[in-house]
Amino acid sequence: MAEYQVSHIQPEYKFHINLDEYDRRATLSADELKVVRRWKEENLVITKRQAPRLHKPLTDILYRSNLDRANSHRALKYLLLTVAHQEKPYWGWSEDLWVEIINNSPVLKKTGMVPQLIAVAYLLCGFRSVYKIQRNVATAVVARLVFGAEIVDTECERLFSALTRVGFVCQTVRPLVPSVFAAVALQGENPKLESFDRKILEHTRECYTGNHIAKRIGILSNGLAAMGLTSKVIHFRAYQPRHGTETDNINPEWMTWCRRWLETTTLREGSRRAVYNTLTRIGIWLGREHPEVTGPEQWTVSVCADYLAAVDRLRIGDWGGSTFDYRLIPTVGQPLQAPTKVAYYQVMRRFLSDIQSWEWAQLRCNPRYHLSTPKNIAKYLGVNPRTIDDASWLKLTWASFNIEPDDLSPDCFYPFALLQAIAVVWTHAGLRSNEIARLRVGCTREQSEDVVDQSGNVVPAGQVCWLDVPEGKTSVAYTKPVGHAVHKYITAWMKKRASPRKHLDRRTGEHVHFLFQLRNRPIA
Repeated sequence: MAEYQVSHIQPEYKFHINLDEYDRRATLSADELKVVRRWKEENLVITKRQAPRLHKPLTDILYRSNLDRANSHRALKYLLLTVAHQEKPYWGWSEDLWVEIINNSPVLKKTGMVPQLIAVAYLLCGFRSVYKIQRNVATAVVARLVFGAEIVDTECERLFSALTRVGFVCQTVRPLVPSVFAAVALQGENPKLESFDRKILEHTRECYTGNHIAKRIGILSNGLAAMGLTSKVIHFRAYQPRHGTETDNINPEWMTWCRRWLETTTLREGSRRAVYNTLTRIGIWLGREHPEVTGPEQWTVSVCADYLAAVDRLRIGDWGGSTFDYRLIPTVGQPLQAPTKVAYYQVMRRFLSDIQSWEWAQLRCNPRYHLSTPKNIAKYLGVNPRTIDDASWLKLTWASFNIEPDDLSPDCFYPFALLQAIAVVWTHAGLRSNEIARLRVGCTREQSEDVVDQSGNVVPAGQVCWLDVPEGKTSVAYTKPVGHAVHKYITAWMKKRASPRKHLDRRTGEHVHFLFQLRNRPIA
């Protein structure tokens, strides 16, 4: 793993240890060798006068503060005895030797001196691979020993205050942040939050892959964004991109065409990925049944006919590869339903039609005709309304008004006001889930005057409110009247809502304040 370069970090941090004050020879003198051999053979009490060159740097680090004096004393003795067994001062220990000593020593199993050992290695020997230690590292303790408890506690409090402003008020957050903060500070060699840029955050997450610290780098980045120290928040989970990694008997030339289409199409992000994933599955089928077909120009009428028949007989999991894991899907082996078959046909029609319209290739078939959905499949398509029984819907409506905090799961960290506002909007506004998630701050207005409807009935002022609905799947932005309860519960949520930054509305391209937003993120 490439080492992170910290020379760009501003402001530069100066450690309290000045290495130039010590004699850092990597070998023992004859007198020192006699002393350390006596330690090993006679198990004498080790004092500062016996080997001051080895003793003083350790005391300067371990006894600098009152942090766990007992373990500091044990660590001092353990390190000097290890010097005796290695017959080499700790100045000359390699990184691998430090890792081996800390990870494999049976003496450390029941003691709490691992943070002290890491602090010594960090300050005296340039050891930075804290993530390689497999024992309980307690990075927060290491950071206090390395940088000092006062500065670590001060910076953590600054971070806590920023996280509280953007909605991270869950009781489980506060105990976790110091260890994540410490890991980043140790990797960047600087405890000041101003030095935590995106590069060091990403580097720390890469180092601690698989560790709880890597999973919580996103929390720390939200606090930094709230303080204005970073411009972009890191995702909570590091997803590896799937596209471009398929190797399951897919012809490389076919993958080149698919990637080129992915980079050119103007479909929305979710649609692009869905089409691309289907194209890779089709590439698996081509590799098995038509290996001679490596590009769009080789799709003949005969290949189109084979494809129509193959999709009609396709079962879930048949075209799976290394990037498509069906082991946890209970419907594996069952036939595809008609809408899914239609989607497969639509994907190939779009793909080939786009390539033809962009003049990338001269096709030997007519996609819209030769890949049209067969009638025996199309006849199963149509409106499939999901009606809700009136009594059931009335129960849901009543529940949205009468839900109580005690009704929530103990593990639920969402604010009660947020959940109730979403419930009332869902039962009273008649919106799609995407439209609810994309509502913006200030989307409701009270009815200030009487309104006469088309039938001549008068709706008194205050009976309804106006709701601004953002652009959706089938319509442009518009305003609709809804029950006044929607305004009431949205206003109650606004009183509790934190003031996080704006987020990008991917459908409109605008940066807006979403109404239902928590912990610096819009709700899913």
